[in-house]
Amino acid sequence: MRIVLVLTALSMVTPALAQPLSLVVENLSRDTIESITVFPDGADVSVGTYTVPMAPGQAGRIDLALGQCQPVEVLVKLKDNPAEFRPEVDLCVDPKLTVGE
Repeated sequence: MRIVLVLTALSMVTPALAQPLSLVVENLSRDTIESITVFPDGADVSVGTYTVPMAPGQAGRIDLALGQCQPVEVLVKLKDNPAEFRPEVDLCVDPKLTVGE
């Protein structure tokens, strides 16, 4: 009985300890990034489109609405160029996206 109570107590505490997932974006392109759309790997529905006007040479962090660390696909909308699609950004290994490299 005590073991069940301890496990129950730990399961209630664990979500509060979870850290939000972030994607660090660095804009090395010559265009302003207008928005970034993030999809779980292989999914047709995004977890969100983030409007992040980011001028060339700037960097920033986007907090993602994901429950766990996972690979994602990212669509980057640039001001004067076609959008860039990145098929595999692994948030678990390296949560950084460099645009224009």
